[in-house]
Amino acid sequence: QHGPPGFGLRRLVVGHDGRPRGVLEAGQRKSVREDHVVLVPGPAAEVATIHRIFRHFVGERISPASIARLLNAEGVPAESGAPWTRARIHTVLTNRKYLGDLRYKLSRGTLDRGRVVLKRELWLHRPDSHAPIVEREQFDRAQEVCLARKARGTKAELRPALRRLFLEHGALTT
Repeated sequence: QHGPPGFGLRRLVVGHDGRPRGVLEAGQRKSVREDHVVLVPGPAAEVATIHRIFRHFVGERISPASIARLLNAEGVPAESGAPWTRARIHTVLTNRKYLGDLRYKLSRGTLDRGRVVLKRELWLHRPDSHAPIVEREQFDRAQEVCLARKARGTKAELRPALRRLFLEHGALTT
């Protein structure tokens, strides 16, 4: 992985002697073959924001869109200073890297053929590859809440409810 590791995480270069050599920024690569890269929790403010997102979602049942509005109103930046969106909040809530798991070999490519995304069954998964930011119990509860929030029913069953919401609010959004 040569891009950013994600909000709340940093890539730390560790020498063959086990001593940290420095943090890799987006686009940087390690230069010594014997060194290796590990993910570590990032800045305390980012880690606190991740904890807060899970607390709002799991404990207080606040929607991802409402959490995004709350963080933006307070001026809390997302990754690279971007504003929070419902999708960014959802990514934090569902990405296993915050649990300490690592997925890799999601794609492959060459200079002449470009990148190809691999089928999910070909991905490699390493649980507990790095220190978690979120406890497993809280992560699992967030996944349960995500599943429970998904719309259930056929299109025919959902139409009357959507029509009622449209008439009540004058518009529908995701």
